[in-house]
Amino acid sequence: MSPGEQFDSIASAPEPIAGPWARYAARLTDLMLVASGLSLADTLFGLGLNRLPEIMQAILVGLVWLPVEAILLATAGTTPGKTLYGLRILSSNARRLRPNLALLRSLIVFLAGMGLCVWGVTIVALMLNFWSLSKRGTTPWDRAAGTVERLHPMGAPRLIVAVLVTCGLAYLISEGGLEGLRPPHVTSPGTRIARLAQPRQVPRRSGS
Repeated sequence: MSPGEQFDSIASAPEPIAGPWARYAARLTDLMLVASGLSLADTLFGLGLNRLPEIMQAILVGLVWLPVEAILLATAGTTPGKTLYGLRILSSNARRLRPNLALLRSLIVFLAGMGLCVWGVTIVALMLNFWSLSKRGTTPWDRAAGTVERLHPMGAPRLIVAVLVTCGLAYLISEGGLEGLRPPHVTSPGTRIARLAQPRQVPRRSGS
């Protein structure tokens, strides 16, 4: 059975196919979790990751997440971000992905879905895949791996919690609460305020 036929055979499952917004929110959550973990490791062990160029930091996050996501999809059929938003990945006959298909799917997502996590390329990739998912109901990686991403209906309280978790991670990273994988010249507003609040020492004049 070809990947396209596999997709068609599971496209009529009870749970609806996940839309673009839930997918993006889940993936953003996963990537921010990885960034936070790398940031914490960098702080604890002095890996020097924050000295990398910003574009390399973003690519590093995507590269670290790629095999981790593949392992999670092959073993659990979901990821932390997808679990938060009620998403799961199914293969033919509603089974979990084989490891090789899980890795293939994650690789295509990294290349074509996230554009290597390079900001400008990522925006273009997201727009193209938003159109593909809205018009065709599937994505290139789901077609290639013969998978479908299902959305379990969520109540308002759970959806609010999910959004708050994602926003909380975004806040911690943007404010530097976890230091983030940020270039050394970037400082958080809190750090700048703390520096401004420090008393300035006036040099003493000689002979006084």
